[in-house]
Amino acid sequence: MFEIPETEATGRVAEIYDDIRQTLDMSMVNTIWRSLALKEEVLEWVWSSLKPIYQNGSVRHYASKLHSQINLDNVSPIPLPAFRILGVSDKDKDDLKNLMDDLAYSNAQNIIAFKALLNEHSQQNDIEAIPLKGDSRKKYDLPKPINLEDLSTDGKELFEEIRSIGGTVSVGFPPMWLRGLARYPSIMPLVWAILTQLEAAGQLADMKEVTREASDHYSSILSAYVERTPRPDTASEAIERLGKLCDAIPRAIPVCLALKKAVTSA
Repeated sequence: MFEIPETEATGRVAEIYDDIRQTLDMSMVNTIWRSLALKEEVLEWVWSSLKPIYQNGSVRHYASKLHSQINLDNVSPIPLPAFRILGVSDKDKDDLKNLMDDLAYSNAQNIIAFKALLNEHSQQNDIEAIPLKGDSRKKYDLPKPINLEDLSTDGKELFEEIRSIGGTVSVGFPPMWLRGLARYPSIMPLVWAILTQLEAAGQLADMKEVTREASDHYSSILSAYVERTPRPDTASEAIERLGKLCDAIPRAIPVCLALKKAVTSA
């Protein structure tokens, strides 16, 4: 077991999940938080430490700036007839687009916040003026990510092929974007082609580096504003995992943004 799903959360974990959804303005709770929830006291510590910088809008502000620095000019939308030939309905296409939107949005915030938490020695820097919060984000009714055992043999092999593209860090569980994508097996070959092309051209590496550098910079600004609550004795494994996640998310963000653009109708 690598996570506590939202449908199985109870007590304090369920309360924190609800707080995360509301504070981050999310449709769902990301796998990262659900993995931390395996130890309730660790989830409580990470969330209570980081909630102030999520709540005041600063993480969201810098996450938006991070997104704007990722160049997607060479990603083209997949033509609608291709989806029809593959048997992908308009609803499925929209569900996949919405999932990628949610994950790109949350992962950009999470990498900045997690790095700010892990970087314990930081001078206080001035946070940029944050625009007044506008309307809440649209919430999506997203399908549940697929269980890997439900995939066919070919589906599992392609899942692992896609998982390896541009990936160098193992965090102990499959990325949410790929679990969501695997619900639509007929589109997985197209995704494989898109990502391998970006990798071969060096563009995926460039996008990862931009994400890494931007998140380093923005997290250094916010590090002094993290609520340094007492760390539980059981937090060492979670801290190690957060460090690995901060190395893995620089791939997930551009991949989600690229796939969102690819499945968005021109």
